[in-house]
Amino acid sequence: VLEEGLEHWKRYNGCYDQLLAWIEEGEQVLQSGTKEQIEDYFSEIPQYEERAKFMNESATFLIENCQQPIAEEISQNVELLNQRFQGVTDGYQHYKKVEVIGKGKQQYQEGVDRISQWLQNAEELLAQEVPCKHAALKEHLQDVDLCGNQVAEMENDFKLTTKTAQSLVKDSEQALVNEMLQTLNVQKEVIVRLRKEIPERIKYLKAVLPNVESLETGILDLNAWLDKGEALLASHKLDGDQRAVEERLEKHKQFFSETTYQKSIVESKNKVYQKVLSTKPKLKNVIFEDVEVPMDQTNERFQNCITGAKDWEKKLDNLSRLWRVHSQKEQALAAWLQQAETVIRDNEDDTDSLIRKHKGFFNKIDKRLIDDYLRSGQEILMVLDNRDKTELQQDMAAMQEKWKTALSLAPIRLLKLEFRLPEETFTEQLDGAEKTLQQEQRQLQKNENVKETLQKHRQIFNQGQFIPTCTKCLETMESCTKDLKKLDRDDHSLQDRYDHHLDRWRKLNTAMDNIHLQLKQLPERWKEYNQKMNDFKKAVQTVDDLMKALQKEDLTSEEYKDLQMKFQKALRDMNKFAEDGQWLEENLEELLADSPEADSDEERRRLRDLLAKFQSLQPNMEKVSDKSAVFSKAYEFRDDLDKRASWLDEAQKLVNEDPYIDGLEDAKAYLHDHESVLKRLETERPKIQADIEAGKRL
Repeated sequence: VLEEGLEHWKRYNGCYDQLLAWIEEGEQVLQSGTKEQIEDYFSEIPQYEERAKFMNESATFLIENCQQPIAEEISQNVELLNQRFQGVTDGYQHYKKVEVIGKGKQQYQEGVDRISQWLQNAEELLAQEVPCKHAALKEHLQDVDLCGNQVAEMENDFKLTTKTAQSLVKDSEQALVNEMLQTLNVQKEVIVRLRKEIPERIKYLKAVLPNVESLETGILDLNAWLDKGEALLASHKLDGDQRAVEERLEKHKQFFSETTYQKSIVESKNKVYQKVLSTKPKLKNVIFEDVEVPMDQTNERFQNCITGAKDWEKKLDNLSRLWRVHSQKEQALAAWLQQAETVIRDNEDDTDSLIRKHKGFFNKIDKRLIDDYLRSGQEILMVLDNRDKTELQQDMAAMQEKWKTALSLAPIRLLKLEFRLPEETFTEQLDGAEKTLQQEQRQLQKNENVKETLQKHRQIFNQGQFIPTCTKCLETMESCTKDLKKLDRDDHSLQDRYDHHLDRWRKLNTAMDNIHLQLKQLPERWKEYNQKMNDFKKAVQTVDDLMKALQKEDLTSEEYKDLQMKFQKALRDMNKFAEDGQWLEENLEELLADSPEADSDEERRRLRDLLAKFQSLQPNMEKVSDKSAVFSKAYEFRDDLDKRASWLDEAQKLVNEDPYIDGLEDAKAYLHDHESVLKRLETERPKIQADIEAGKRL
């Protein structure tokens, strides 16, 4: 019994102390511990309940077997400890109950918040304004599609949240319950609505997306074509020449040949555009202005571009037509001007034919050529840009000036041709007359058939048609000259030619009179005689001067040789001089016989004195010729002697000088120079001796 009692005391004391310590610490944990600490600490309740049971069993045994004071104390301690243990465990159970309800409320609130956030995001997504652009719509479709995929998940989340709310009903106040029910009903309505609206939204987005893409691509391509078209239209100007206008027109037509195709594209895109707009009531959050504005702008640009293209094509076509007409008129006028220039410059035919061609061409001038050309040019100027008018105006002015020049040159050219007819006759007559006079002059010089020549001269120049014909030609040429002055005061060509012909006519008349006079008095023969006599006199004087010059002794060898050559030439010409003297004697007697008025005694005396002087020179010329050979050798001898004397002076100077010799080399050099002098002296000795002998002979 004692052992059993001791065992119960040990178990009682052990359990009591453990329970007391656990209870005290548990009270502190309940008051200030965290959720994790409380859960962890009170997870040992079953163990301590078992210890409390052991303690109560041991306490009961001890109370029954111990004295009253001890038993009473044990009973009080156990009762107090059991109360505290019960209080701690009840506190934990209350905490646990409160924690479960709080967790349920938290789960409910989190579920409601999560669903509300998703619903808000979904509604904001569906209400979000989206530009009607392919990229934006595609991104929006992906977002809506993702949201649609989350609907089932949100429905499950809603069910769990509803169950959580149901579990809180018995532990919650009625007002809170009503609030939860209202919140859940609202969320359910929204979920049901979104479950229906999202698939419908996805359906219309998928339907409109390819149309928007097609529309954007089409608008982009159309705008690219319109950019080029508008740039081309902006570059158009009514300028340049015919080639530039035709090139611009061709480029314009080539580009806008795509108009029909582009128009079909516009119509096709407008149909697509209408399909896109048909979804507008179903896609209220889509900003259709992003497609409406570009499409309206593209339609307007296309219409304006096509209208502008038609207007420009009409303008360019009209300008091209005007240029073609102007070119045709210009070619016709240029051809006429070229032909006119050819006619004016033509000199390849006889004068009569040229006059016929000239009158045939210029007597039927078509003034419409220049009028049509100027009118076609004015029509172009009316539409051409101002800065390009100058060139055309200059071309027109140049062409008009050519026309005026041709018309002004035509009558001048005709007058010159009409001048040429009498001129040719006149020139032919004068050429023949001059040849006749030249023949008569030659006959006069030869003094042959003078009487017959005189008779023929009178028949041609005094009794024939020569003078009347030439006079008529001069009158006609004078008339043409006066008419030309009326047309062009600055053109003196005919006047110069007329003056030339008139001067020639006057000279010819003078020559005719002179020849006629010569045929009777022979003045030219006297002139020839006097000329011959003067030449003969000069030749005699020249020979006399040469003979005197050759007698001088102060001449150089070259000067003497020059005089000798001239003298030798004079010797060779002596026979000719003798013939000239004989000719002078013969012709003087003939002239004196034909010229009774001449001073025959004086003329004979002049010739006689001249011939006597000539004859007196001949003997002296032989002597001078003989002496000149000796003089020539003497001059050569003197020149050679001067050269040798100069060298001997230099050699003498070299021999007589006393040079300063400073060494063997200087002595050798000086010796070499002396030896060279000695060698040359030996070489020159025979030549010097020969010169001495030649000098003695001279």
